[in-house]
Amino acid sequence: MKNQKNRKSLYAENSTTLSLRLCVLFGIFLLALYTILCTIDGVRHDVFGIIFLLLYLAAASFAFFKQLQARTQRNQRKLESISMSAAMAQTIQSIGIPFVLTDDDGKIVWYNNGFTLMVDSQNSLYGVNLTKFCQLSPKDLVKSTRLAVDFHTETQSDLESGSPTEIGDRIYLARSYELRVAGKPYFMTIFSDTTAYHTLSALHEKQQPVVAYVVLDNLDELAQYVRVSSREAASQAETVLKKWAEDIHALIREYDRDKYILVFSREALNACIEDKFSILEQIRDIRLGDSSMPITVSIGVSASGNTLAECEQNARTALDMALQRGGDQVALRDENGLEYFGGRTKNIQKKTKVLARVIAGQLLNLIASSGNVLIMGHRNPDFDSIGASVGLARLCMHCGVTPKIIVDKSNNNFKDCTADLLETELYRDVFIDAASGMDLIRSDTLLIVTDANNFTILEEPAIAQSIPTVAIIDHHRKTAEFKHTPQIAYIDPSASSACELVAEILEESLPIGTLTKEESTLLLSGVMVDTKNFTRSTGTRTFSAALYLRGEGGNAEIASSFFDEDIEDFNAEAQFGTNLTIYRDNIAITTSMGTENTEGDRLAASKAADRLLTIKNVTASFALVVIENAIHISARSDGSINVQLILERIGGGGHFNLAGARVPGKNMKETLVRLKAAIDDYLDTQG
Repeated sequence: MKNQKNRKSLYAENSTTLSLRLCVLFGIFLLALYTILCTIDGVRHDVFGIIFLLLYLAAASFAFFKQLQARTQRNQRKLESISMSAAMAQTIQSIGIPFVLTDDDGKIVWYNNGFTLMVDSQNSLYGVNLTKFCQLSPKDLVKSTRLAVDFHTETQSDLESGSPTEIGDRIYLARSYELRVAGKPYFMTIFSDTTAYHTLSALHEKQQPVVAYVVLDNLDELAQYVRVSSREAASQAETVLKKWAEDIHALIREYDRDKYILVFSREALNACIEDKFSILEQIRDIRLGDSSMPITVSIGVSASGNTLAECEQNARTALDMALQRGGDQVALRDENGLEYFGGRTKNIQKKTKVLARVIAGQLLNLIASSGNVLIMGHRNPDFDSIGASVGLARLCMHCGVTPKIIVDKSNNNFKDCTADLLETELYRDVFIDAASGMDLIRSDTLLIVTDANNFTILEEPAIAQSIPTVAIIDHHRKTAEFKHTPQIAYIDPSASSACELVAEILEESLPIGTLTKEESTLLLSGVMVDTKNFTRSTGTRTFSAALYLRGEGGNAEIASSFFDEDIEDFNAEAQFGTNLTIYRDNIAITTSMGTENTEGDRLAASKAADRLLTIKNVTASFALVVIENAIHISARSDGSINVQLILERIGGGGHFNLAGARVPGKNMKETLVRLKAAIDDYLDTQG
């Protein structure tokens, strides 16, 4: 529009100039014509002179009025432009939206009444820097401002573009746009009052529904050890839970025996997080009968989900995580992922084998319906991983399916314990490497993972990611959710070892006398290595599994010979004793710079951590060794400290009283600082 007006103005000016020029030329023409006529005899010069004069006056009058009209139009346009500018300035000055214009340095050069009311200032604001009222400079505001594509639609992203600024008791959204006048930069900043939006947003967040599942997780197991009714303790726990629900203004309903569902607000959840879910301690104070064994509770909480149904499903998944990690803890799922609270009570081992019988039936059906079966444990396999894999291979053979065990055949542990087994025809071709395992993957392949539930530490994680049908048999606490839901997830942290779980499955599935003595001995060695020759983490089921394996021909003396070490391993273990400190009065920490024998260093760290527990008053031990540009940590506990929770803080995991971690790219000093910080956090916040 403006360009069109300019073109019209230029056209009018050119027309006026042309008229004047034509008028002058016409006068010159008439004068020349009159001069010529004067030279001709018989022509009345006076008559033609009057006629030519009248013609010239007419042409001059036309040109004059044309110029006068153009000048009048120009003046009118100037008056209109001045009126429009004044109207625009008056409009911007009078509107309620705060508006300010600043120079390149951020100093105010113009502002309207809305800005004056916003900052509530009686003084002149000219020359004042905008950063006095806004956290960001105009240049930074330009970067944070996102222009909406459609100005007729104000979406949430439009409201969030710019920089929130708190002025007085109101919240404004500052948006800035760069202008250039005569080549000089200026910044136009507009403030939108978003107080109502932020108030509603905060209210929505506070009132966001949260779903929690609560289960008394060890009541049945405790009842096996005492000769009193467990219902009185369950009633006390219910009273405590209802009082807790009342305090956080939650709706609570018992949907099954000793199982509850709660619905409460996000504001109440924040209060629970702040006090570290003290309900765990309140329930733990309840004792069954005259025993000193506490009641424990597992809670799955979800504050995430687009719908209430999704929130409920996430809470159920979180509860499964809490139970598979050993119970006596809260698993909280929110927009940041999973977070855990508690987990300080050691699991009580179940006396019954009902679950083992159920899992055995499911596993047999799954194996029988599969085209081929791959079995895999963790990297750097120990006797528990190898023994459990062999036991599961025997189960597959019983179903008529030829299994393949993926393992590092160069590993010393593998060589020591499978020497006799490899001489048998059955196992001559059972063990394969990871590359061969990749070639065997089919659409009907079943992968059985044992002695691990974290797929990143498996012998070949790519194989686990490529096979959709997976079964897991493990005794370590679950550390993360599975990308794809396994067909079977038999994770029992109360078990001493994976071999114990596999032995129970075999006892429920195979006829007596099916196992060979080599298989039985290997399974027995797995139980022995994880229980330190039946001195730790043992229960009635542990000895029952050992009895079954012994009856199948397992030889404890041969199994013990697998643990014999050579002189290099002995020297590697001896290095740990030269650098030992006692931290926080009861935690032993030792370090070693390691040798060139990677497997020997890892085994030496494990044995050093075990040996440190024999020191009087030491309840937990940590052995650190440098292995391949990383720090390997072996942790042990006498059962009073959960070393898994400590090492989880620095990226590790494992079992309640047996855990490990690998810290890449760190030197020993930095890792010790992180480890001690994790110990402090556990003892100070969890205790």
